Parts: sequence; C-alpha cells; structure tokens
Amino acid sequence: MLYTSRTKMLPEGCVVYLSQVGHYNFQYPDLDSSCVVIQDVVINSLPWKGPDNLIAALVPTYTLKCDNPLSNKKQIVWVKTSDIQLY
Repeated sequence: MLYTSRTKMLPEGCVVYLSQVGHYNFQYPDLDSSCVVIQDVVINSLPWKGPDNLIAALVPTYTLKCDNPLSNKKQIVWVKTSDIQLY
C-alpha cells in the first residue's frame, strides 16, 4: 500500500513565534517574541493548535534569526497555517 504524504516547508522570510511553557507545562505561543526564517526549511509539524490559526512545528535553530540567541539545536515555533507550503 502506498501512502501519500506531503512535505511541509516554510519559505525564507516567514515570521514565526517562539514557544513558552505555560499552564500544566503545556507549550503556548509567545506572541511577543518572534523570529524570522532565514532560509527555506522543512518542518516537523506537532499536533498542537494555538490561537489565531497557529500550529506548532519543530525547526532547526540555525534557520531562525531571533533577537536573543537560542540554545537548543531544534526549537518549537508557532507558525501561521497560511505560511506553510506543501510539496
């Protein structure tokens, strides 16, 4: 059986929002801290939905330009569903 899956990608220049730990240690979008995607990146979408049509995704930190340096190799970010391109 052949399953059709499409790769999800964020194009260069997209604005994404960092994640913050909140109630019951859940991840929530931090709408006050945003980053810009500096190169096209394939994302791993996570099953979390946020407000304003945002979904969570896992991306490598070297593809993000933020005001504050990021310490992890991968970062949970919140992305507008309209910015995601399917291939």
